Parts: sequence; C-alpha cells; structure tokens
Amino acid sequence: MRAEPQRLPREATVAIDATPLRRTTRDASSAAAQPLWWPSAKVAGGYLSPFLATARPQPLRSDLLTDRAAVPGRNLSDEEFNDAVELALLLAECDARWGDYGAALNALDAAEALEGALPPEYETKRRHWRAERASV
Repeated sequence: MRAEPQRLPREATVAIDATPLRRTTRDASSAAAQPLWWPSAKVAGGYLSPFLATARPQPLRSDLLTDRAAVPGRNLSDEEFNDAVELALLLAECDARWGDYGAALNALDAAEALEGALPPEYETKRRHWRAERASV
C-alpha cells in the first residue's frame, strides 16, 4: 500500500517495470499485490520516521520477561543442522558475489561456529575475501 497525504501531482516510477506513472490528486493512494517500491524489503514511509522519532516507548515491566535456561546440545535434527550450515555458506557466496566481503566473512564465521571448521575450499575463499576487503 502507498499513501500520499499531501495529494500533490507528481511523476513516480515503479522499479519493477520502470514505466513512469502520472499521479493525480485522485491517485493519492494505491495498493497492489507486489511492493510499490524498491528494494521491496525496505519500509518506505516519509511520515513514519518523524513519528518514530517522537514516539515515547512504554517502560517494560520486569514481571513480563522471564529468563529461560539454555538447553545443552544441538536442538536441530541432522538435516536441519546441515541446512543451516549450507545456508550460511550460500549467504557467504552471495555476499561475495555482490562485493560485500565483510558480510561474506561474517557468514563464513557463522558457518564455522556451527560446524567447528570450514571446508578447505572455503578457507581459501576466506583468505581471498579478506584480501579483497583490505584492498577496497
């Protein structure tokens, strides 16, 4: 959903098809099954930021929060555990492809923390990504 309470005519584009849209005073709000902005995960709100900046959170009541004891050992099945390691390595690969070597190295650290050690090819990639990050 998108709303433009100022209701001023303006030209806008939707990043998905990049076709210009003419906004009129009748088109001050719209809704669609797909995001109306890019990137889609971003919360786009011209009025949200000022509202949040002035919002006053209520203090938390300590009786609502209770600590839970950690359960020793792994809480995942072997298949779920392997999926978690595979996902961390996939995230590292994707981040490196985008040139975000810091995030790629963090993902490798997460995979190493899960597995205990990285596969040899990822140790090589770690050295390469560290060198790439240092050269930027």
